[in-house]
Amino acid sequence: MRITTKELRNGTIIVRNGQVLQVISFQNMNDIYRLQVMNYSYHEKQIVDIPVNEELETVVPEVFKAEFSYSENDTYYFFNLDTYEEIAVEKGAVHKAEWMVELQSCTLHSYNGQVFFVEPARYVDIKVVKIESGFNPIAVLENGVKIAVNSRVGVGDIIRVDTISEQMIY
Repeated sequence: MRITTKELRNGTIIVRNGQVLQVISFQNMNDIYRLQVMNYSYHEKQIVDIPVNEELETVVPEVFKAEFSYSENDTYYFFNLDTYEEIAVEKGAVHKAEWMVELQSCTLHSYNGQVFFVEPARYVDIKVVKIESGFNPIAVLENGVKIAVNSRVGVGDIIRVDTISEQMIY
């Protein structure tokens, strides 16, 4: 679907010059629109200036669930639960890669058959490998992340973590 810059909204995903961009915010500056976007082609935030009334191609990505299988070098492998195929994705497309836990579900976003964004599960169950004692104990998890835990948590325990807030749930 094609839209003009006047129809842009925060969250809109567009393709411009072959790059997939998601609008974070935008500002009308008389003869141009200045957009802050997440450029999924480079996996970084950018500022893009677009002339007023330029037509843009919007994207409705295919969104599907998959299970994280493993990673090797800078490639992450997922198992599509609907088609039973393995999908290889470069590390840059994986949001919060440290929370990719084997055999846990995640959400993949693709356009034209290419995955451009991977979200970890909202909650992951993960093993505690070390406790750094103190007034507020800190757990070192199997993915290397350190988080505050309660005093009842010990080495070898499996805890549930909210991947957005990066805090222990229980």
